[in-house]
Amino acid sequence: GGISGEELRSQPDGGALFITMYALMYKWQFMQKYSIDETVFLNWLSIVEAGYHPNPYHNSMHAADVLHVTHYIIGPGGAKDKLKATEEEVFACLFAAAVHDYNHPGINNAFHVRSQNYLAVLFNDRSVNENIHSSSIFELMRMDKFNILQAFKGDAYTKMRDDIAE
Repeated sequence: GGISGEELRSQPDGGALFITMYALMYKWQFMQKYSIDETVFLNWLSIVEAGYHPNPYHNSMHAADVLHVTHYIIGPGGAKDKLKATEEEVFACLFAAAVHDYNHPGINNAFHVRSQNYLAVLFNDRSVNENIHSSSIFELMRMDKFNILQAFKGDAYTKMRDDIAE
């Protein structure tokens, strides 16, 4: 049973990122560990999938690929144990993999900088796309209905955000 990679690739409106992240959140038991409300998570995951534009490369299928490989390296590949990573660090890695190209505009950093567009100026010509991805997802989560990090408070939130952004 299950869903094959070919079935995921043939979905007209994506879905691979949604399904992969959903499955991994339960596989790692993060929904339970961090008391993530399923409705909030589904809202967040739907917006994240939709926030990947139909770029030839930086799209939601690419994000699903990166997420799956990240999971494999951390879990079955043994990196979690070798690095003595905490559960929070694993969660941050999977979260970051899922959103690493969120809201990607389809142009590279050099283009932003050379054209001196609004985003290049806003981010001082530094890692423009990466700042777009990170700031966009954290801005989204300022709304409670998309904030899957509600369980993290104070220093725990600061560390989680730092781990995701870095």
